[in-house]
Amino acid sequence: MPPPPPRRHAAPMPNTVELTVPPGHWARDTDHQTGPMVPLWASVWCESYTRGFAEAFARWGYLGDGLVAVPIGGWCYVGFRPLADPGLVPVRIARAAQAAADDEHLHAARDWAEVTGPGFERQLRRLATGAGPGRLEGAVRLVREVVRARFATTCGVQELVVEWVLQAGERLGWSPERALALAAGPPRVVAELRGVLQAVQACPALAARLDRGESPALDELRADPGVAAALAAHLDRRGDTLLQVDLAGPTLAERPEHLAGAVAAAWSPYRRPPADRSAEEALLDADLRAALERARIAHPQRDDGGDLLTRCLGLLRRAALEAGAQLGLPAPSDALLLTAEELVQAQRRGRVDPEPVELRRAAHGHAGAHPPPATVGDPPGPRPDPSGLPAPAARAMQRLGASVALMSGPPVPGVPAPDGPDLVAGVPASAGRYAGVVRVARTVEEAHALEPGEVLVCPVTAPAWNLAMGRAGALVCDVGGQLSHAAITARELGVPAVVGCRTATAELRTGDRVVVDGAAGSVRRA
Repeated sequence: MPPPPPRRHAAPMPNTVELTVPPGHWARDTDHQTGPMVPLWASVWCESYTRGFAEAFARWGYLGDGLVAVPIGGWCYVGFRPLADPGLVPVRIARAAQAAADDEHLHAARDWAEVTGPGFERQLRRLATGAGPGRLEGAVRLVREVVRARFATTCGVQELVVEWVLQAGERLGWSPERALALAAGPPRVVAELRGVLQAVQACPALAARLDRGESPALDELRADPGVAAALAAHLDRRGDTLLQVDLAGPTLAERPEHLAGAVAAAWSPYRRPPADRSAEEALLDADLRAALERARIAHPQRDDGGDLLTRCLGLLRRAALEAGAQLGLPAPSDALLLTAEELVQAQRRGRVDPEPVELRRAAHGHAGAHPPPATVGDPPGPRPDPSGLPAPAARAMQRLGASVALMSGPPVPGVPAPDGPDLVAGVPASAGRYAGVVRVARTVEEAHALEPGEVLVCPVTAPAWNLAMGRAGALVCDVGGQLSHAAITARELGVPAVVGCRTATAELRTGDRVVVDGAAGSVRRA
């Protein structure tokens, strides 16, 4: 659904040009965007995101027209759109009932795992190994379709996870973190690097160094022929992974030295025996066990979709850089300052107008130097009230609200305020207490400097942060909820974590000694 016509924004925003904001309440999308959007990124993301959520709300029977993504001041903002047509309320109520009766949520989870996800993987592989000008157009289409499909299905699929969390809380008194820990699968960082880790294990000298906590450099790893071949195969499969969810940032293939840190991060989890959850599973009756099994099918999709998306975006970046070089732009990365349609047309014509590129480069730089407010526009309106709705529709709306809170964290008032200068408070994400030295990293490249056992403090994580997270003794994030990437990965790794802290990167400094309590959601200076 396209956003409504913009209006002038009454509150001042830090920019050199007058900004306009569409009617409504808008929150900066810190879940997916860590910096301002280059025009190429905005042109493939915003409309597809909006379409995906419009489909999701219609498919799962939610009382709303969806979420809308728009660029404001160069940054991505998201707003909720209520139902424009009240006559659709009974239609949505009937849709929620039908989806529940047909168990569409479970079917959608299995479809993503068995059909849709593998289909996208094949398309990605075909484009990644192909050549020629068609790669750019193919990458644009693939990114748009992955974004749309991911958001069209994720809300409904994650209802299965939410249902398990709610049942475990109501019947057993479990916290969301405890319930989600039981639903988590094996560490993704190990699965992604298994071939490399097996090759390292076959090299006693390298294995011994990693067992001692050392981090061999990439050249040292490549000195072993078997490890070198495994690393090359890994880069061939996953080299297009963006190191940050930012099309302007590098991919793993552009910074292969990060692979050395990834191996060190994954080594301890790889050597560690799987966690024994049998005692907790023994507490479940048949109904709870069924809810858990359904949650385990759905649980991986959020991160599976995020990982696929970062690789599709990385492929788009590679294709755009190739086009920029062919067009003779001052820097190949200037191609990112064109929209997808502009870049495709320029590639077909064999030339590009340099004037808008210069203007957009300046605007993007200014946007990055002047981060905008967390929210703009009108005060947020009331959320749809599910009370009085028929049971299936009420459950759907309840699970939607719980999904948003678990993925993005509660709204600001829901995070407890610090009770003194020595406390950063957030959302409990992965249980355990840990005392260690802080390493603040605002980008995944800065996280490359993380020493084993340090407390990683960062704004938000994405799949590429798996390259470092396994080395952390604990994790603290400004952004996120208990189904955020950071929380999911921390639980898989068995690392204490607190997310949704809002100000951790501002309050803490590299070298501080802290105690992280992942069950209480607190970080205290030691």
